[in-house]
Amino acid sequence: MTLEEAAGLLNWHEVQVQIAGVPITIHAAPQKLCQLAAVWPQLLSAEVTQITVPPHMALATDGPAMRRDCPPTTPLDQRKSKIRDYITRHKCTAKELAARAQVAENVLYLWRLGRIPDRSAKAQRIEAELQS
Repeated sequence: MTLEEAAGLLNWHEVQVQIAGVPITIHAAPQKLCQLAAVWPQLLSAEVTQITVPPHMALATDGPAMRRDCPPTTPLDQRKSKIRDYITRHKCTAKELAARAQVAENVLYLWRLGRIPDRSAKAQRIEAELQS
């Protein structure tokens, strides 16, 4: 599993990765990985060796990021038209689409540009909503 794939897992508070054989521990919420990856791009492709979940939290096992039947990833060049088709079909706005996918409108925009990991929970909610 890469760190990009782990970003889609919910509720972890510490992850250990290896880059060039060097173990690195990251104490950050999964949502912060995009900010870290902007500074250190190869971080997302790092191999995850361990994920730690706080004892009082359960690892989500039924969310889209944990299921094998995740919606397929929409190619970057088709995302704008897919959003436009959804808005036309459902007679709604981009803001309403984002709300239905349980993401902020700017996250929908970042997804369209390919700036959030495809296997993140937010990207998976957007993909699932676009297929409805």
